[in-house]
Amino acid sequence: MGSVAEPPPLDREAARVHRIPPYEPYGKGLFLIRPDGYVGWAGVDARGGAAEYLALA
Repeated sequence: MGSVAEPPPLDREAARVHRIPPYEPYGKGLFLIRPDGYVGWAGVDARGGAAEYLALA
């Protein structure tokens, strides 16, 4: 079972949310994937800095 973490408030024009089953190498959590396919940020929930990371863009 994947994480039940909720993403931070997002600009729906700039970001999309996809819920997928857990991927064993990454484990469970919340991942922000950059447009080039790299993991830009990872955490167990959005309180760990997801909103701050998104504000950098």
